Amino acid sequence: MKIGLVDNYDSFSHLLLRLVEETTKSRVILQKNDEIDIEKLLSCDALILSPGPGLPEDAPGMMEVIDSFIQKKPILGVCLGHQALAIHFGCKLLQLPAVAHGKRSELKIMDYSTLFKGIELKAVVGRYHSWIVDAESISDELVVTAVDELGHLMGLRHQSLPIEGVQFHPESIMTANGVQMVQNFWKAYL
Repeated sequence: MKIGLVDNYDSFSHLLLRLVEETTKSRVILQKNDEIDIEKLLSCDALILSPGPGLPEDAPGMMEVIDSFIQKKPILGVCLGHQALAIHFGCKLLQLPAVAHGKRSELKIMDYSTLFKGIELKAVVGRYHSWIVDAESISDELVVTAVDELGHLMGLRHQSLPIEGVQFHPESIMTANGVQMVQNFWKAYL
């Protein structure tokens, strides 16, 4: 199995790569967002969109990759990748009044069908972001899978496509069940 990882120039991308390699025992094809080879990525069995700075529309090639993959392969979006998937499905983003960089949060899990299967109700996760998906803009084709203690959206999945996103970082040492969450994604969709 091969997994494509779009690196949005984030310091956590290498940790995400290692986590994916360890949980899948697969080869990971890493491509920087400004050096994307769509054909090479399409040869992969699934795609991960990494965290990164700024907003999804500022990440070169990200929306094009989503357009190319959306009906074809499973996609997991992390932080910026999660936001990009949400934007693809018509959601809007909100800037947080205070940034959540290196912040621990307790999740309230709303949906246990895939990513959060077997995870305790109030899982602790690590966050590094200043934008969130606006819960008021969620379309009917998306399911909210988790929120934080303030009700901010922390997880989404598509109703019928193998697509999930998380605002937090499963690869962070602060995320207690990150390995299990990533393993659950592979079990559900590959």
